Amino acid sequence: MLYSQQATGSQVAQQQGIIDNDQGDKMAISSVHPYYSAMFSKWELGIDSYDGGDAIKNKGTEYLPATSGMIADGQGNNNTLGQKSYDAYKMRAVYPSIYKEAVEAAIGIMHREPPIIKLPKKMQDMETNATLLNESLELVLRNINTQQLKTGRLGLLADLKKDKGGIRPVIVQYNEKAICNWDDTNKDEDDVDVRLVVLNESGYEMDSELSWEYVNKYRVLGLVGLKVI
Repeated sequence: MLYSQQATGSQVAQQQGIIDNDQGDKMAISSVHPYYSAMFSKWELGIDSYDGGDAIKNKGTEYLPATSGMIADGQGNNNTLGQKSYDAYKMRAVYPSIYKEAVEAAIGIMHREPPIIKLPKKMQDMETNATLLNESLELVLRNINTQQLKTGRLGLLADLKKDKGGIRPVIVQYNEKAICNWDDTNKDEDDVDVRLVVLNESGYEMDSELSWEYVNKYRVLGLVGLKVI
């Protein structure tokens, strides 16, 4: 919620955009924070561990290194003895689903009793309809707790949605990889106010011919004085 509280404006920018702030700093829209780069592999490990054996095996030698004999026999090149041996080695490997079971067990304990949710009268509709997908606040809380246990990171953005009933507040959730860049420093003042957040909203979109295309898209949240050119 810190990000949405600090943001005073937002817009979707394409990958080629350049961010220019009031201090004269410039960076590519696709740039990532150093902390993001440092933590990315750890988030990937948490995600893959939760997703289970197929996700682990799909990463190949990252999680299951080839033996020296396999490498000597040509592992890494198709139709070699080394690669065939490695494929059989990987197929026989078993990755237990302990991580996912532990997360789900913890969530079950945490949500054994329904949460107590108190809202102002004007916001009571959010209890049963809090997101763009019409999820309840109880489900949002469950998603938050799951992400806390999986990777320890989740972003929440307060936004407004226009529908047939008018304009209603919604909570938009961003996973650990989507929050790719931010700025909480100030050259002139000794503070830690969040001045900029870049959210990666890239994904597949259907075109007019009903085919799917991957589109790079970013949402920039910034304080007054920050602009995208």
